[in-house]
Amino acid sequence: MKKKKITIFVSSMKNSPRLKYITKRLKQLNLKYKIFYGIEGKNEKEKKIIYSQYDRDRVFKHVGREMGFNEIAGGWKIIKMFKYAVKKKSENVIFFDDDFYPSYLFKEWIDNRVYLSGNKILQFQCMPTGFLKKKSISVLGGKIKMHYAQTHLFNPGAAQVTIGYIRKFLKVTNGKTIGLGDYPFNFFKHDIELMQTIPFIGYPNDRGFSYGAIERKKYERTSFKKTRNFLYKNFSTKKINFILNLLRIPYYLFFIPFLLGKYKNIDYYMEYYFDKQFCKVKNFFFNCYIDIESIYDKKSTYPKDLKKFAKARVFNV
Repeated sequence: MKKKKITIFVSSMKNSPRLKYITKRLKQLNLKYKIFYGIEGKNEKEKKIIYSQYDRDRVFKHVGREMGFNEIAGGWKIIKMFKYAVKKKSENVIFFDDDFYPSYLFKEWIDNRVYLSGNKILQFQCMPTGFLKKKSISVLGGKIKMHYAQTHLFNPGAAQVTIGYIRKFLKVTNGKTIGLGDYPFNFFKHDIELMQTIPFIGYPNDRGFSYGAIERKKYERTSFKKTRNFLYKNFSTKKINFILNLLRIPYYLFFIPFLLGKYKNIDYYMEYYFDKQFCKVKNFFFNCYIDIESIYDKKSTYPKDLKKFAKARVFNV
């Protein structure tokens, strides 16, 4: 791998209470970075800027629901960062939200300039659901392995992308917000390679503050929400996750939410839901993939300074 410069972008808001933590951490690691500030939508002028690059028709066709202002604004920031990267001819860019806490291994990653080529996006952490191919590429003397994704993976707001990926992203989206921030279009359909590091070399710690969390509750239609909240409150998180995961298999494999109209786009449905449940069944019999569900809460998946984050969580998928 070529040893070239890797640029770091931090996505934040000017009054974000989390910004001081990420800037302090990056200074501790002696890493240079550039901050991209978003727009809060305090007035009509700011709202007009954000909504002017919102392609509502494509969002509904892809996601099947309205997006909230902060979700749209998040897409606006990504596009702003990517256009800047093209202008500056940055061939590899790392971008993350201000809640991301990078490990000491992230510092080694930058110092050793682990460089990517082609149309690639590599994540530094991810949450269920998703599957990785077992074959990997070792870097940093075997300390980190890079695995290609077999399915869509949820982006924690921290990734390294190539200029090839950036140009394709801008071309497919036409510089507009056309879907959710983690990935607004089908990766495999557009010949994009998604990768993941193991161990994870960072973690999204929002410290109880999120611009989008409350807003998402308004637009996302989470099934059996009250019942699920009751179960999680009164029983083991791991046990309830196990039971719900079993129920999700026939639910998604038989296209029930798609037939009920919860999801509108077949490509989106296949990538986010069907493919993952198919891999879960296949993996049960052949053990051919790495299941994110089985590793995300294991201490061995994290370097020593991130092991405190290795715990079971609740996911609305």
